[in-house]
Amino acid sequence: MSGTKQTKRIPQLEGLRFIMCCIIILSHFEFLSNSKIVGGGYTKYFHNATMAVDYFFMLSGFGICLSQKRPGKSCKSKIEFAKNKIKKIYPAYIVSLMVTLPCTYIELRPYGSAINAGLKSLTLLGADASLLQSVTGMTFFSHSLNGVCWFLSCIFVCYIVMAFVIKKIDNIRSKQEADVCFLISIIIVLLLSLAASKIEQMNLSGGKINDLWYGHPAIRWWYLLIGAILGTLYKKTDIEFGTLTEVGIASVACVYFVVRNTLLEIMNQNFLRFFDLLLCSMVLFGFSKGTGFISQALSNKRMLWLSRTTMYLYLFHYPVRALVDNFFVKINAISTLGEVGFIFECFLIIAFTSFVVCLYMKICNLKSCFVVKEDNK
Repeated sequence: MSGTKQTKRIPQLEGLRFIMCCIIILSHFEFLSNSKIVGGGYTKYFHNATMAVDYFFMLSGFGICLSQKRPGKSCKSKIEFAKNKIKKIYPAYIVSLMVTLPCTYIELRPYGSAINAGLKSLTLLGADASLLQSVTGMTFFSHSLNGVCWFLSCIFVCYIVMAFVIKKIDNIRSKQEADVCFLISIIIVLLLSLAASKIEQMNLSGGKINDLWYGHPAIRWWYLLIGAILGTLYKKTDIEFGTLTEVGIASVACVYFVVRNTLLEIMNQNFLRFFDLLLCSMVLFGFSKGTGFISQALSNKRMLWLSRTTMYLYLFHYPVRALVDNFFVKINAISTLGEVGFIFECFLIIAFTSFVVCLYMKICNLKSCFVVKEDNK
């Protein structure tokens, strides 16, 4: 054998990243809730990105499991392992923070002197640049400046934790062991979710501890672990799923996505998280083994190119949306244009975000980041 390494991609999972990113972006179009025509339906059915966010965390763990790269024994090597995972997106992350810094200063200015507002803004910038803001459990830090940057912070911390346990995951010897680990991990997530909800209800520090249930690494790390366990099952399972199975999985996912907010009215969010995890696991594992026409559609060149833009769309859409929405509010555009104004606002956000992403990628000559692939010697 030569030492040559061949790389087998799982293109349908890459293509699916773009779909999930679009779901997240749609969930941030909160201004649509004011529409008389689509507002009720949007709030009830589409203001929901839970499944898509879960997918990205689990996909990250899946990718780590399939990759042959492993950290060394030292703590420094484990931190470097995490840094290498996010280094491609970090420059864009910093750019998004710098773009939103003036807006944050303007928002803070009415609540204190110019110096205090400036110091608070720079403090938030420093916290965000460190990628550790998510560990605070406070939205004031985790969602500061660019509100979606909590994800990169959270996943960076999760990567560090994964660096300490990935070799233990490699030691899972059978599908039965993987199934047991999967079940135990889901139970732990539910228990931690319940504990996080109770802590948030205690209004600690005047209610500032309010970002444990959704965005804290202590819970989200388990999503990476579940993804890694699914990666282990992927490597140990020879089964393939054809078109009929893919259609079934896609149908269940679409129905669940639409009715999830309705289910929240009759079901506790902690218990609903159980179904979130099962569904996302089914989607991730099912399409990783997919060979039908949906997998083929997700794997075509256009979808793969779009998948390269995913994290940049995610980072830049939020400040663009905020700026466009603030502009529409200031000029009272919706009152003037009516329902057409909502369509026009959506168009502007999509157009400007696409322009910014394409410009950034062209300037930096970037390729895809967070690519999931299976490495074979």
